[in-house]
Amino acid sequence: MRGALRPVEQLQQIFGYRNAHIFPERVFMSGVFKLIGDDGRLNDEKMSERLRKQAEGFVDFVGNLKR
Repeated sequence: MRGALRPVEQLQQIFGYRNAHIFPERVFMSGVFKLIGDDGRLNDEKMSERLRKQAEGFVDFVGNLKR
């Protein structure tokens, strides 16, 4: 129902304990089966935009780690 909120939070704590670099932006997909159509495609434009922004931000995040 909450889009795996608790497992992600637990993993974030573990990674933080291990001094991992953690990308701070998270997107949770509550009711994922309602967001994905019968064709397997995401049918929610707002969620699609949020995921697109998260992916772009992650690329920048990783690029900054290389420096």
